[in-house]
Amino acid sequence: MREAADDLRITGWVRNRRDGTVEAVVQGDDDHVERMLAWCRRGPLAARVTTVTTEALNVDPAMDAFELRKTE
Repeated sequence: MREAADDLRITGWVRNRRDGTVEAVVQGDDDHVERMLAWCRRGPLAARVTTVTTEALNVDPAMDAFELRKTE
């Protein structure tokens, strides 16, 4: 996801959760965010994506890169 985010100039973060889900915050140009969400619905080659749930959040101007966070 980080590579896809970098390619799309998306900022935010992603982390695996102990229950097997993945949590992420993505922000950027609307078109790029939509393309990132489309990527999330497919996932990387070894992934099995069953559901993607989205929630609109306020933009955080402090996010200036896309980071990998520790599993929570």
